[in-house]
Amino acid sequence: MQSGVTGINTVRIYNPVKQARDQDPDGLFVRRWIPALADVPDDYIFKPWKMPLETQSRAGCRLGHDYHLPIVRNEVAARTSKECIAAVRKKVEVKNESTRVFRKHGSRKRSNNRSGGPAMADTATQLQLDL
Repeated sequence: MQSGVTGINTVRIYNPVKQARDQDPDGLFVRRWIPALADVPDDYIFKPWKMPLETQSRAGCRLGHDYHLPIVRNEVAARTSKECIAAVRKKVEVKNESTRVFRKHGSRKRSNNRSGGPAMADTATQLQLDL
């Protein structure tokens, strides 16, 4: 479900730069395991491709020589991926499969839904009981 392949949860497309900042705020892991980035200033440790040439020289990390250039642009790749996933999820056969997966694996917990009506999980529970 975390990878978004079941079709019943929110699509999660993680931003690698945000994840790096969240999980390694000081860049310690990056500096240890990517020696080319060891002396890169904090402002560029998670986006070295944005370093000005002068900063690259001072850090001993020339893009395209000491460290590779980006393979993809994260923002563009994420947007394109979301569009592709949305298109697939609109297909009838995908919706049917999502319903099947939800009925089998969806949460049975009650929801704090404010409308007062039955929560989706309650509906799934009833469907499961009907089986």
